[in-house]
Amino acid sequence: MRIHKTILKRLFIITFGVAVVLLLAVPVKAAVGEWSSNGSTIYYNEGRIGVGTSTPEQLIEVNSMSTSNSAAIRYHIPYLSHFVTGIDKADGKFKINYDKDFSVGLNLVTVEKNGEVGIGTSDPRQLLEIQNKGGDAAVRYHAYNISHFTAGVDASDGAYKVNYGQSLDSSPRLEIKKTGEVCIGNC
Repeated sequence: MRIHKTILKRLFIITFGVAVVLLLAVPVKAAVGEWSSNGSTIYYNEGRIGVGTSTPEQLIEVNSMSTSNSAAIRYHIPYLSHFVTGIDKADGKFKINYDKDFSVGLNLVTVEKNGEVGIGTSDPRQLLEIQNKGGDAAVRYHAYNISHFTAGVDASDGAYKVNYGQSLDSSPRLEIKKTGEVCIGNC
């Protein structure tokens, strides 16, 4: 449960960061506190900001303009990188994706409507599911300047391992093989 709360806190921080970026990016008329107009998709209504809605119900609300569009925010540095975060129109899930939209690129994080979180998968089946297509599916625990452990499924043999260090490769401290054998110590 602790991992789940940590992930939700980080998603909140990302969302809050988006809100700050939106506030800083929109031109404001200093004399009357109104925004300058350029189109009709961003609104200010009684202290609330609406993108795609003139009646936001939250401090900041991003709505799709139709069912054919995702409700998303894109972060982009030309010729370097771009990420998209928001609700994917294809399945209604909250996602963080590396590329220009949800239909292409690499899905990094998915949050299901029931709270299940997937890292590296768009279809998590547990409270937290981690997938890595091409390497170990592992989590690294690091106490800064003290020590670090890595735990997860080793892609080379499918065993679950816990190892002191940055990878699962060398002499795990704990290993549970697919056959059910358990090794503790120098495995």
